[in-house]
Amino acid sequence: MFLRNKNKSVYYLVSMPIEKRADLKLIQKRLNENKLSFGSEDALFEKLKITTGAVSALNIIGVETTDVVFVMDKVALECEKVGFHPNVNTATILFEPAGIEKIMDRFGADLRFVDLNEEFRKI
Repeated sequence: MFLRNKNKSVYYLVSMPIEKRADLKLIQKRLNENKLSFGSEDALFEKLKITTGAVSALNIIGVETTDVVFVMDKVALECEKVGFHPNVNTATILFEPAGIEKIMDRFGADLRFVDLNEEFRKI
């Protein structure tokens, strides 16, 4: 999900397991934000050079710099493999969690693992 804070000063790209339902109030709480809402398609293109439907942690590849904060559910660290779209939503690439950390580090991304697991409801 591509989210922004109330005054549009911070943008977040949140990744979580597909079987979980997002609770924006919980995400706000975990990120110490007062109000989060979805970022606009224009902001998404400006910040990550992608369009709606292709949001992924791999969006860091192909942009020189970005101030988007990449947030991943901490449960990803417990997984053998995690999957991400490679800037299009017609394919998925699998990584070991350490691999995605290396990619994010290589491109200077602000990556945060946040505990979104406990209070999410399964669909």
